[in-house]
Amino acid sequence: MRQFMILTMAMMFLAVSADAQIARVRQAQTGATSLEVAVGEVIEVEIVVDPHGTAMAGAAVFLTIEGGAFDVLDLGLVGESGTQPFLSGPLFNSRPIANRLLSETEDLVAQQISGLQLDYAVYVSDLADASTESGVLATMTLLAIKPAEQVVIKIDDNPIRETRLIGDDLVSEMRFLTRGGMEIKVVDVATAVTPRTWGVLKLRAQ
Repeated sequence: MRQFMILTMAMMFLAVSADAQIARVRQAQTGATSLEVAVGEVIEVEIVVDPHGTAMAGAAVFLTIEGGAFDVLDLGLVGESGTQPFLSGPLFNSRPIANRLLSETEDLVAQQISGLQLDYAVYVSDLADASTESGVLATMTLLAIKPAEQVVIKIDDNPIRETRLIGDDLVSEMRFLTRGGMEIKVVDVATAVTPRTWGVLKLRAQ
């Protein structure tokens, strides 16, 4: 009887895990999460979310880029202050309420956490636009500026920077229980496979 209960609980755990909401980052062109690029190359990184059938009216995603080998390109409109690092993806047809690269000289959070901190949040303006489907939430563009053995792009999940989805009541929130990051090696131009690999020839897809 005891073994049966343990087995039942294990199966329930696996079922819950399989249905867990997922947020991950990957290279836009290939879906790679582990790749190698050369200094001077530009890569597009997309945030993908999968609510696993849960109706969501928005999401807030917090990223940290460790390693100091990339510049984040400003994709905002002319005249906007600060750096707007993200272009909205097709998942929600709404203007983001947060789209920023935190300034290490002005933001207390950025001063206390190593690496670059980027925030993106969006809510639907019409609840009819709530989604249960997976898709691209937003895309950012990175420029490799110096060699690095390992650059990590991770999705933050802590009390200060908690990545979460917003329920279709616009009140309830839920953590993404599964979060997938990226690892990127940046090599000097002289050691690259070709002058312009664009992170494809030497990528190691996972």
